[in-house]
Amino acid sequence: MDQYGMETDDSAYSFIQLVSKSLSQLRIETFACTVVVLVLMALREILVMGIVVLVCLAKVSSDAEIGKEEKDEEVGFSGDELKVRDGNRRLMQEIDCGGLCKGRCSEHSRPNVCHRACGTCCVRCKCVPPGTSGNRELCGTCYTDMTTHANKTKCP
Repeated sequence: MDQYGMETDDSAYSFIQLVSKSLSQLRIETFACTVVVLVLMALREILVMGIVVLVCLAKVSSDAEIGKEEKDEEVGFSGDELKVRDGNRRLMQEIDCGGLCKGRCSEHSRPNVCHRACGTCCVRCKCVPPGTSGNRELCGTCYTDMTTHANKTKCP
């Protein structure tokens, strides 16, 4: 008998030890589960970041290919070469306004004034007529109808 008058036996003591061991194993298993969950969350984050990096690299590499194609292509007077830049931009005709206006104004009496006006018309109308004079109608109404403040034809 113990001090409270109750009988003690070894089975109760064994039961307490068994419960204590079970609780410590349960704590270890809970800790292990927590570690596994944290590792899975970290792996998920790494996977998401990897996908984002791959998408960014694909975009950058496609932009580099577009830039390479633009450098390789010869740009001239042909009015049928159109390009699409990204999905949200319009079709754009790419021409070398500086080079075309230099040829257009080469025999003009005032080449600087001609070159400035030609550049403005080229940027707005995306066209420069061939030759050093005339042929203005080949660029359409945008080129032929543009006038100065004095109501004179602007485009050479």
